[in-house]
Amino acid sequence: MLNRFKITLLLWVAAWSSLLAKGIVLPDSGVLTPETTTITEVKRIRQVAGFSAITGSNAVPLNFVSRFATGGYIPPSDIQEYEGLLADQNRLGLFTDYHMAIYPIPELIDNDNVNALKQIEVGVQNLAGATFTKDAFGLIFRGNAPYIGTLKEAGENSFYQLSQRYLRFSFEPKSWSEGKFAKRIGLQFSQALNYNRGYTKGLSVNTDSNIDSVLISGSYYSQGTGYQFGGTGWGLQLNADFYYKLGNSKYAYLSVENFGFISLNNVSTISRGFQWDNTNLNPVGDVPTSDVNIQSVGLSGAELKVSNWFDRQRDSIESKLGMTEVSQRGNIWTPFHINIGFTSRKYDGKEKGYLIRIQYINVPGFLPRISGSYVWNPIRNLVFKPGISFGGFDVFDINTTFSLPTFRLGGGSVFVDGFINGIESFIVPNKYHGGGIGLQISYPFSS
Repeated sequence: MLNRFKITLLLWVAAWSSLLAKGIVLPDSGVLTPETTTITEVKRIRQVAGFSAITGSNAVPLNFVSRFATGGYIPPSDIQEYEGLLADQNRLGLFTDYHMAIYPIPELIDNDNVNALKQIEVGVQNLAGATFTKDAFGLIFRGNAPYIGTLKEAGENSFYQLSQRYLRFSFEPKSWSEGKFAKRIGLQFSQALNYNRGYTKGLSVNTDSNIDSVLISGSYYSQGTGYQFGGTGWGLQLNADFYYKLGNSKYAYLSVENFGFISLNNVSTISRGFQWDNTNLNPVGDVPTSDVNIQSVGLSGAELKVSNWFDRQRDSIESKLGMTEVSQRGNIWTPFHINIGFTSRKYDGKEKGYLIRIQYINVPGFLPRISGSYVWNPIRNLVFKPGISFGGFDVFDINTTFSLPTFRLGGGSVFVDGFINGIESFIVPNKYHGGGIGLQISYPFSS
């Protein structure tokens, strides 16, 4: 019934669906990067190319997210079933990354030449996160028809999405890896491809039992640039990795990724109940709002049933809601990632050890993620790291990574690494909430 309502009142949903249809990548520091037995080896093994994609939710199962992401049909009966699984407050997120190294090139390595510039990478990254209420989910995916005569308190909801290309430079002078302490610093230039953000506050919808009026209250806004292949802004971010040797084959590490800003252009903002200026992408104040009662005029009962009246009266409805639209430009902080970890690895014919990590991404819907895994080396040159994690976009995940040297090149083994997160979700996708896959090629550059 509320096609126009869903567009004007919950615009962040459209942004979310367009994002998921394109897909995205999450570099998993300490999970994808092969762990080795010395600080020198950790320094030398570098990524050549990689892909990863991770989704998660505390409520909706993997089969909903996957069909929603790829644009597949979701039957109304399934939507109703998913709604029954939701808590009052819910989370959902998605992160993808595709990247490859353009320097150094393995065939051109000079073992005697030690450079401060260790690597140059290009990639595309997409990150989205949302927090939403059960009532908001129902209005978005089922409309207001199932809730006639019922007050739906959608309340506070938030959504964030950023897609960007990047060119990343990694620096590591030889002196930075001597002794117990090693560090690597990276500088990243980025180009924004798509940006969307939405927020609702105090939102409620009450559809009259006669289906001829809707009472709307609350504030909301939606911002977006639309996907621009040529870019819609430029930014600069800092990446840093720190390793410290604690003892025999034991290391602690800290990494910070994507810490910086992007300057965005041509941001279209539609809102109700918020004040804006043209150079600030955050609201500068609130505007008092009152409840709006929207009634049908001059339509037959049949037309009311098929809910055409909202589209027929679009202009007057938007006027009554007091919606404003502005075009803006401004700077945003990019969603940074923090990883803190501890690893113990040793080799006595076979690899042994364990890894513990805490991860945080500054985006709606992501909680601090705690993970642990152990090293299992069943046969020579084949290493698995099975483990479990709690938090992130999901509730819990059963995970594993693997590493297998596949062939020799330039005096070193080319490593093929992969991971599967949320194994339980792939086995029972209609019950468990999130999953992820990734593949990465690494090489032990001597420079």
